[in-house]
Amino acid sequence: MSQGDRRYRNLFLLLCAGCVLMTVLYGLMVVRRSRSSSATSPIVSTGPSQTPAEAPAAPPNEPASSGAKTDVATIAKGAPVAKAAPAGRLYFVTNAVGDTSHKLAVAPLDALDKVNYSAELSCERVDFSSGKGLCLAWDGTVSPPVKRTVQNSWMALMAKFTGYSAVLFDEQFRPGWSIKLKGLPNRVRLSPNGRLAGITVFISGESYASLQFSTRTTIVDIPSGEVLADLESFAVTRNGAVLQSPDFNFWGVTFTKDENRFYATLWTKRKAYIVECDLAKRTANVIYEGGECPSLSPDNKRVAFKKRFSGIGIITHWRICLLDLKTLTETPLGETRSVDDQVEWLDNDRILYALPQHQAPGTSTDIWMLPAAADGSPRLLLKDAFSPAVVPSGN
Repeated sequence: MSQGDRRYRNLFLLLCAGCVLMTVLYGLMVVRRSRSSSATSPIVSTGPSQTPAEAPAAPPNEPASSGAKTDVATIAKGAPVAKAAPAGRLYFVTNAVGDTSHKLAVAPLDALDKVNYSAELSCERVDFSSGKGLCLAWDGTVSPPVKRTVQNSWMALMAKFTGYSAVLFDEQFRPGWSIKLKGLPNRVRLSPNGRLAGITVFISGESYASLQFSTRTTIVDIPSGEVLADLESFAVTRNGAVLQSPDFNFWGVTFTKDENRFYATLWTKRKAYIVECDLAKRTANVIYEGGECPSLSPDNKRVAFKKRFSGIGIITHWRICLLDLKTLTETPLGETRSVDDQVEWLDNDRILYALPQHQAPGTSTDIWMLPAAADGSPRLLLKDAFSPAVVPSGN
């Protein structure tokens, strides 16, 4: 190599190093601006003129809802609502492009166009119960523009699995404690009285469609933020016999009313099982094969779950099914599109879940509503949103 070539090579390397340094400094500057701006009021309200989404009207051949139950899709359209009881609320995460992307949000179920956004919290997953919520957030409070800036640099390789926290918040979106997450946020559920939380993260991998993933699921005490248990420490049984394997993965907790008991997914040897767990005894018993991401109905009689019907990898297809806990009877529901989500119960008769608008990576998602019956038809509830968390009226 000639002396001139060496000079050009050294100049090129110097320019590359300068670009990397500028990227890091720019990311740090945006982080500082984001944190300073978050010191303002924690809630930003919007009126009907700033509707994040509007559900479609009911099909012409479908009669209007009558009786005690009000159709949520009709409510979102602005139809009058009976004043027999105050409506509940829906917490969710926005997914639209713009300033509210990934913002924590809440709206009344009878007026989904009247949204309050958190000015501080941006979430990858959220749940809320009994006056307390948990947001799985990028670095606790950093907004998506900062996240994108970091992801466009080599720092993303280091921050990908270490840059998240679980943040407690109240009804006014005021943050409480936060605990560092040791992986990519994936699932979070609170117990009925808000005392416990189940948190799942990916330790490696990013999708349940792949065989190359590893998860960690922990139970957290909400008042203190203390980690009470790791599900991988539980003793697992099936049909009375001990079940052991080094490839155990757990995810998708859903709590019963007594909170000491909960259901979760166990994955081992390319098979998924629904397990019933006892927190005090640190035990997990297999009750059903073939179910993932269980979600317990409000009356604790049924579990909605996703079932893998075909393939591993990009051709994986999940179908939402119901499991009667008394008879262990499985019923596939009316949604035929693949749903890779832990569904949320709107009430004992309807469930909510998120679906991407398109198949392309990074596409926005919408929240859909589905009757918990074999002949039910899905209906769009809220556009550009995911991770629904229902707070019933009176709570």
